[in-house]
Amino acid sequence: MLNVLHARLDEGPVMSNDRAVADYAQARLGHAPVETVLLLLLNDQNELIRDLCLSTGTVDATAIAPREVVRHILNANARAILLAHNHPSGDPTPSLADKAITNRIARVVEGLGVTLVDHVIVARGRWHSMRADGVF
Repeated sequence: MLNVLHARLDEGPVMSNDRAVADYAQARLGHAPVETVLLLLLNDQNELIRDLCLSTGTVDATAIAPREVVRHILNANARAILLAHNHPSGDPTPSLADKAITNRIARVVEGLGVTLVDHVIVARGRWHSMRADGVF
């Protein structure tokens, strides 16, 4: 199933297909017992270069180090990124900490000429886009 969803991401610009990103994140992270952060690295046409597990935490928290995000961006020559993580509680509503780190990462990567396209939270079949919410 992950291969099929990954292929959907490769079909075109990820930015214009947020549902495909949410589906892929849901398949990868939706039923994980602890919070896990996924980083999707994109090229200058917003096509997927690669994805990786950035962090694994506890049942209600995980740490995202902006320094690690930057390291992966530079190694992949990425021009844009997407973040996704799960909420094992089943509620995809972003916490204050989720919003704060998203804003921090958006500012850091902007200084590199890289765009944070979205930060999607998935939880038991539901999802939430922080970009659509105006968080950053």
